[in-house]
Amino acid sequence: SMDYSVNEAASSLKRRALHIAVILQRLANPQHFFFRQLWAGTDRAENALSAYPVRITRVECGDDWESQEEILCNLARRKDVDGVILHCWDETKLNPAIDYLHSKGIPVVTANSDAIGSRRVGCVSAPNDRIGRLAAEILGRFIPAGGRALVVGGNQKVENLKANRLGFQTYLRTSSPG
Repeated sequence: SMDYSVNEAASSLKRRALHIAVILQRLANPQHFFFRQLWAGTDRAENALSAYPVRITRVECGDDWESQEEILCNLARRKDVDGVILHCWDETKLNPAIDYLHSKGIPVVTANSDAIGSRRVGCVSAPNDRIGRLAAEILGRFIPAGGRALVVGGNQKVENLKANRLGFQTYLRTSSPG
């Protein structure tokens, strides 16, 4: 009469521990500010969940999709992984590994990058064109009149990086023509 339904995810927490693998780039370079923040967020999430039967395993990868593919295949063989959070180094090359995890009942969520066309559960990311516009707005305050900006943003075949760059250029063209 109160429209109650059982939340299976919450109920499973009561029965057994939930094991999540987080796969992010290793912090070999002190300038890896972005990934340092993602690892710090992982630490905060683990602390916030300390009262619950949730275990987070950190898995460091290189800066290439091949190292991630190997990790995903190894995780698929394990019996104790309930989910994966992953920053993808390629938009499509990890799809077979992600789809294989899905077939094994292991959901994958991508963070700040996506596996387009895969069977991942979802992608958690800010709108990439807005990221580029925000970067341009901030940088635009430091560039003197008539100054120039050089955008260095990684592999431009990757859609999220391309959208970052286009947002950056669009903002500068409209707010600071020339």
